[in-house]
Amino acid sequence: MKNTPSRKQLRTEQKAARKQPCAQRLPADISRLVPNNSYGAACKQFYEPVPFRCMDCGKEEIWTARQQKWWYEDCQGSIYSTATRCLPCRIARRQKLAEQRQRTQDGLARKAARTFDVQAFKQEKQRRAQLRRQWRAQQKARQKALEIPASDARG
Repeated sequence: MKNTPSRKQLRTEQKAARKQPCAQRLPADISRLVPNNSYGAACKQFYEPVPFRCMDCGKEEIWTARQQKWWYEDCQGSIYSTATRCLPCRIARRQKLAEQRQRTQDGLARKAARTFDVQAFKQEKQRRAQLRRQWRAQQKARQKALEIPASDARG
């Protein structure tokens, strides 16, 4: 009978191996970095794994040298930027931003679809002014009805 580890043991070993920073260093191709308006003091010669804590969930992650090389050289990311979110949080944030963008676009489309009828607006404005004048006239009539004439007061 073979003594093979269970799947659970393999998974825990794999997770532990992922958490350990690998000693892999990759050389940086300085010519492919984005210009940063400096005299080269901040340029990296090598990419090394960098541990970081996700700003959304607080999970400890490692930004590998390969990921850094891709970010700085292929995507032309700023050399002063670092990883701040883990993959699940990045995906969730992108989805949330996409939903907000879609909601904004829908609202703008509804607003553009509405037509503004100047004549109807003027009529509504006149109708409201007429209602205000009628209300004020009613208020004055009520006040006059409540007033006691001076001759009745002496009595």
